[in-house]
Amino acid sequence: MKELSIQEISKHISKFNDIYDENGNEINPIPQGVRITVYCKSDKDEGFADNVTSDELGLNALIARSWILEDELRKLCES
Repeated sequence: MKELSIQEISKHISKFNDIYDENGNEINPIPQGVRITVYCKSDKDEGFADNVTSDELGLNALIARSWILEDELRKLCES
């Protein structure tokens, strides 16, 4: 499976599901048992954890802001 570049992933950030609303309430929890790409952001850093499961996120889960199913992201990048 081809690794996606940050540029390819970034083009589709608007398709990611926000995890929290503007009040900090969880509205779209990270799904379990499927491969996802997650956008993570902290005060000092931001980036993507790509092609991972929720169990593989580790500490990135604490700074996760949005996610997309890996299959959906790959379809978007192919089109």
